[in-house]
Amino acid sequence: MKYHARTMSQNKNAWLLALMLMSLVISSAAPNTACAQHTTVFPLSTVTEADVHTDMVLDWNANAANAIVGVAGQRPERGLIRLAMVHVAVYDAVNAIDGYPFQSYGVTPNVVSPASPEAATAAAAHDMLVALFPAQQADLDAKYSASLAAINDGLAKTNGISVGQQTAVGILALRANDGRDAVVPYTPGSGPGVWMPTPPGFLPAAAPATAYVQPFALNSPSQFRAASARTDQ
Repeated sequence: MKYHARTMSQNKNAWLLALMLMSLVISSAAPNTACAQHTTVFPLSTVTEADVHTDMVLDWNANAANAIVGVAGQRPERGLIRLAMVHVAVYDAVNAIDGYPFQSYGVTPNVVSPASPEAATAAAAHDMLVALFPAQQADLDAKYSASLAAINDGLAKTNGISVGQQTAVGILALRANDGRDAVVPYTPGSGPGVWMPTPPGFLPAAAPATAYVQPFALNSPSQFRAASARTDQ
């Protein structure tokens, strides 16, 4: 998978959010040793204009960031959860087509060869975003059609779409009751490690529910805390 420079002037905050999340997903989805063995750095001089316009992962990363931050206006505390869902669906789809060089995250789709990883990427990301933000379906459908139009028609394209659709359904099922939309009141306390409103605004806690959301790579948010300090069990 090629990573290269792209214009980031569309939405600075969205790109920062996207880049943060991509690093988290990549680090937690596969062992570090495997990542080291399979990661290739491409000099900018080797990147062609065609590459810039056909990297489906980066295209849908931008689409997801725009849908989550630019349109839905979600704060990072909740937006990162949605972006992670999109990326693990894409990861499981492409990883399956590539022959599982890394451990799957949570979905093992049925892959019929040949299968296009580009089509799988677009389908997985599109279906995840439509499920998360149904009000944006028209815009997402248009972007999806444009992505598919860039892929040659044929069996590989059809099979790739099927793989992406399967992983989107699977990740949505895995995260169906993850607590991401819960409303949790927060009562400020005191003492070391306890968050309290700070001057000058003394604003309320931004997203106390995130402490209760099912993590992506841990069993619970407090898995490695001392038993006496756990608050989410």
